[in-house]
Amino acid sequence: MFPDLRSLRVQQGDATRLCRQQLQLAHDRQRDLLRNAILVLGLVGVAACNGADHDDAAAPSNAVAGDLALEREVRRSLPLSDVLFRSREHEVQVSRRQDDLVRECMRDRGFEYPQGTYDTLPAELFLPRPFGVWTMAEAQQRGYHGPDTSEATHPVNDLIENMPDSERAAFMYSLNGIGAPPAMKNFPNGMPAAGTDGCLQLALNGIFEDYDQYESTRESVEELAVDADARTNADIRVTGAVAEWAACMQGAGYHYKTPADAAVGGIGDTITETEIEQAVADVGCKTRVGLMRTWYEVRAGVEEDVLELNAGLVAKLQEYRSLELAEPNDVP
Repeated sequence: MFPDLRSLRVQQGDATRLCRQQLQLAHDRQRDLLRNAILVLGLVGVAACNGADHDDAAAPSNAVAGDLALEREVRRSLPLSDVLFRSREHEVQVSRRQDDLVRECMRDRGFEYPQGTYDTLPAELFLPRPFGVWTMAEAQQRGYHGPDTSEATHPVNDLIENMPDSERAAFMYSLNGIGAPPAMKNFPNGMPAAGTDGCLQLALNGIFEDYDQYESTRESVEELAVDADARTNADIRVTGAVAEWAACMQGAGYHYKTPADAAVGGIGDTITETEIEQAVADVGCKTRVGLMRTWYEVRAGVEEDVLELNAGLVAKLQEYRSLELAEPNDVP
């Protein structure tokens, strides 16, 4: 149906090659947000990353109202995914907390660390999208090009770019704790230990107590979600709904076996009226045959089974989610 989710990767654009290479941990947090969203999105990579020049007309209010009604109708609790993926508000809180800890650490070492921006993903990407576009407003505005995403800004990139080489080396060593210790630099609180005392690593450990253990737990739960996705998409109820969607599309003059085929066949370098017409027909058929409703019902049952067999592991990730939002005085 869709590409193996293990192979899906979205790289978030950064201002400079320098910061892509050296701000690795900071950008890992940004990529985690995208990767976590993608795991439940199914198909987003082709559409969301294509730049398009198009004057987006405001979607009719009846389409927006219909989308909200549809979302309320089909949305089910997904006990595994709801633990694995942060909400929009949760992500912002964690990002701010991490940056605050990094900023405090860097200040103690004699460096400025400017504040970035948060919450760069549109609301549509916080909903499961196993079949790509499924709201009429999005289809009418952007066809298969996906929600209009904005780049995260990293003011620290500009700061680093304008530093003298010697100061940059000291800054990056203080931030990442890797590389050769900078010569001729006296840190206010002493030289950070190589490989362990970078401010980014200290901030992550300050949030999760042990970031490596958190990552191991999250990745294990993510694997469970990948398997749940495969089981859901292979379920006869879902494959039957996809076949009904294909028949509906054929009646509208479009010949595709799956929504993924339609997205690939319908998208171009820029958004066109032809693409929008097809995307609108696509969403109409998804709604008519209850494709999303069927997927949600099946996925919820699969996740309940997975959760029952892996309750301890999922509970451990829930504990980490609580740590993410805890105030410093609340952490044991």
